[in-house]
Amino acid sequence: MSKSVLIIGGTGYLGGKVINHLLSRGAKVFALVRESSDTKGLESKGVQIIRGDLSKPETLVPALKNIDTVISTAIGYSNRKKGDNLKSVDDLGNRNLIDALKEAKTKRFVFTSVLNETSTSTYRNFGVVFDLLFFCKL
Repeated sequence: MSKSVLIIGGTGYLGGKVINHLLSRGAKVFALVRESSDTKGLESKGVQIIRGDLSKPETLVPALKNIDTVISTAIGYSNRKKGDNLKSVDDLGNRNLIDALKEAKTKRFVFTSVLNETSTSTYRNFGVVFDLLFFCKL
């Protein structure tokens, strides 16, 4: 596998698992991480770091240059950073990402979530993201 893959949420649990799997298959792995994120662990594995933030749309299109596939494992409901929540990350952040993917003409986008259809009633307004992603054409 020689495709370039950008992981959104690579400093998190699920993103880390995805990165390890991709590296084991020989992928060229990049991680979009915020300025405040500790990247030493990722860098020690050979992951190339791209600084950006789903809440800052201007950082996304440049991050997608020469990227074949984007895998998003980012979640906001865990409140890892002040201001992270379902609205700012899972809804608006993913909308920003989708807009950037369209503009960059990214070939493949994989969206992951720890939530399921029964969880969406617990996390109000999360269904908006599912509607957006299922009906979006890149």
